[in-house]
Amino acid sequence: MSPSFDQLYQGFTLPLLRGAEGVWSLHGSREVIRSHLRMILLTRIGERRMLPEFGSRLYELVGEFNDTVLAGLAVIYVVEPIKRWTNLVRVTSVQTSREEHQLNLRIHYVEVQTQQPDLLVLSLPTAA
Repeated sequence: MSPSFDQLYQGFTLPLLRGAEGVWSLHGSREVIRSHLRMILLTRIGERRMLPEFGSRLYELVGEFNDTVLAGLAVIYVVEPIKRWTNLVRVTSVQTSREEHQLNLRIHYVEVQTQQPDLLVLSLPTAA
């Protein structure tokens, strides 16, 4: 019998949360993968001392003018680091939507081993 999708990867997510028994709780595949993707995308390049090239350039877009150029750069700044830093998922599309002072990103991806689709949603604060 093969394991279910949520049993493939079990581990801790960030931030660490205490479980019902008072110890750090383990999470299933979806939560672990989302946590890994958030860690990649929300870490500034140069922030990690022992791995200074780890992370993405999304932080460079915070506070910038919210236009189609910003949306295009956001897509690039999402896809490239995910390709570089994880082989667990394959990004299938990144959709952007603009609101006043916010760029919303809907990152559609497929878990490579099971071909299970999933979605990660992030928002970046922007200028008007």
